[in-house]
Amino acid sequence: MQTKQSVIWKQIKFNIESEGEIHQINEKLGQHIEGIKGIHVSIIPTSEVKDEFIEVGELSLLFNNQKDHAVHFTSSYSPEMLSEAFESLELNQSLHISHRITGYYRDLGILRNEFTEFITHEVKILLECTIKEES
Repeated sequence: MQTKQSVIWKQIKFNIESEGEIHQINEKLGQHIEGIKGIHVSIIPTSEVKDEFIEVGELSLLFNNQKDHAVHFTSSYSPEMLSEAFESLELNQSLHISHRITGYYRDLGILRNEFTEFITHEVKILLECTIKEES
């Protein structure tokens, strides 16, 4: 019997309602997931944004009982990102101790409209997960 890898997408999404808000992440992945191949973060504002391309939040994720700090970067918003096909950031993180992902997303308070008012927004984290399949 051969084992092959397939890919599924796991989505973590939440809303940012206030400037500087910190959203704690604590997600349990299924036991059938053996690793995270890639990650993509989308920022979806609730109204029109003043600036074209801006960094809006800080994402930090820990894997394997917080032994692997594989993700720590600043997420960006661009109007083109909403309509174009996205590319994921290569990660290649194996899950061998725990299938729980912990961490946080911290809003930088920069997403604003033409009146310089803070814009609430949805954050979508897409994880490209590898699973084992027997054939």
